[in-house]
Amino acid sequence: MEYRFVITATIENAFRVVQRVASVAARHRLRVLQLQIIGIEIDCLAHLCLVVQANEEKVEQLIKQLKRMVDCSNVNAQGGKP
Repeated sequence: MEYRFVITATIENAFRVVQRVASVAARHRLRVLQLQIIGIEIDCLAHLCLVVQANEEKVEQLIKQLKRMVDCSNVNAQGGKP
């Protein structure tokens, strides 16, 4: 069964990370409901907020891949089963 998950991360290069996240989502056939880049800071850091509808396995794979990216840090996920 699919649930909604909110994935947040701190990113360095917003455009490159958005492109990578979009390609990973397409590869795993994730349903992306919302994608936001929030507050670009002085050190070129921004916050990525991604809302997806998928099962837990696909979200865990996405989180693992985001954590492996050099430009991402502090990757968290919320949501899932009620």
